[in-house]
Amino acid sequence: MRAYTYNERGDFVGTVEAQESPLEKGVYLLPPHATLVAPEIRTGKRARWTGSAWEQVDAERPQEPSAQDRRAARYKAEADPLLLAAIGYQIEKEAGGSVDEKLAKAKADYLAAKAKIRQEIP
Repeated sequence: MRAYTYNERGDFVGTVEAQESPLEKGVYLLPPHATLVAPEIRTGKRARWTGSAWEQVDAERPQEPSAQDRRAARYKAEADPLLLAAIGYQIEKEAGGSVDEKLAKAKADYLAAKAKIRQEIP
């Protein structure tokens, strides 16, 4: 049996196959955030589950991420691993070279990546 899923806001996400209960014939098990009621799909609208029925709401246009959001995402992707590497050097104290040298190099790499991100994304 087909079930219709929705996200935390109630927006229609897609369909799944509900599984029949192994204990009760004819009873179907629904995953979280799902209903057996089919939504109506309209152009320019989005189906939203209210808890008892689907309603039609205006489809929102996805917003372009701000420069600050792009910078934060890039910072997280590039600079955070360098900071984690510095912490790893301190904790693991790998053989070969001093811990202080490794921490200094990791810190320099971290600061360079941070500065590069600031220059590239206004």
